Amino acid sequence: MTSVKINIMQEGDKVLSINQNFISIQRKNGEVDIFNIFLDDLGYPRISTDYKLTIGFGSDNIELTGLNNFSSECKEEMLKVITF
Repeated sequence: MTSVKINIMQEGDKVLSINQNFISIQRKNGEVDIFNIFLDDLGYPRISTDYKLTIGFGSDNIELTGLNNFSSECKEEMLKVITF
């Protein structure tokens, strides 16, 4: 039997939800990370390393990090789409 283990949790974390597209992990600090799940070319489940969405605490603001590989135009467009 083939088995796939995805090690994305730490002590105190818990899985909130999982479906064929996403897995959400509540971190020990209360924040929630949402990861995209996809099947690779062989049909094995994988977690996308392109991005993760973190739902944290704050005053209705959005922080973008790790955008070094995107052009300035792309960054501006991303901010337009997700700004309140």
